[in-house]
Parts: sequence; C-alpha cells; structure tokens
Amino acid sequence: MSFVDIAFLKKSDLHNGVITYSRRKTRQQLMVRIEPETSRIIDSFGNSPTSFLLPIITDEQDDAEQQYDNAYYRINRNIQKVGKMLGLETKLTLYVARHAWASIAHSNNVAISTISKAMGHDSEKTTIIYLQSLDTSSVDKANSDIIKLMNNQPPKR
Repeated sequence: MSFVDIAFLKKSDLHNGVITYSRRKTRQQLMVRIEPETSRIIDSFGNSPTSFLLPIITDEQDDAEQQYDNAYYRINRNIQKVGKMLGLETKLTLYVARHAWASIAHSNNVAISTISKAMGHDSEKTTIIYLQSLDTSSVDKANSDIIKLMNNQPPKR
C-alpha cells in the first residue's frame, strides 16, 4: 500500500480484519486483509482521537495534505538514515519499500495479475513495465558474461 493511502485511511475503512479503500492515485477500490503483524502495529498506536486509522494526520482542523507531506518527508529521511547505518548502497525510501514487495513477489513466482492488483495498478501492463525496470539481473549477468568473453574467460552458467 502506498504511504499516501496509509496516511489517509479512516477508522471506518477497517471492518472485520479487512481494510477497504480507494487508491488515491488511480481511484481503484482495494481490499486488504489485515495480517496479525499489521494488526499489532495498528493496535500499538491506540485509539486516535481523529477519524484517521493511524497517527499520521493528527489534527483534522489543520491541513491534512501538509501533515501528510511532513510525515512523508520525516519518515523517508529516517529510513535513509537506517539504510546508511546498514551500509546499503540503495537509498531507502517508502517508494523503495513498497516496490521491494513487488520485486520479491515476482521473484517468488507470484502471478503478475496478483502483483498488479496488490499494487493498485490500472493494468498489468503497468506492473510488467515496472517489474522489468526493477529486475536488472539478466542485464547484469549479460554484462558480466560479455566482459569475461572479452577477457577470454568462459562465462559462468
């Protein structure tokens, strides 16, 4: 789920362990079953005094978009710090986290249609284009093999 969709979830979107919401980017209606781990996270925040499910937008009298923007920036900054502390080359962001799920699902043979639905994409074509941009392993292997051939070394199979 994208962070903007998470931020704007309402308590009324959660019924019987299922979140039903309209994706802000595409207006596509999605239903997501809450897993026990997710339920524990939601429960750990307690009952917010606002209509929002999570304490991202905390003041309904203030500009909700500005509160979202501030939270998005703050969380991305902190995730990037964690990535640096771990010595990761990739700059971690909420976007990377969301799409890491798609990449992991794809590499574990989850159907494109399922990934597309989970991502809230308008079409499977969008998902395919996106996954192709993520999976550079075949290009990386081809580059390595070509360099080895240029150096008169047989490529690994």
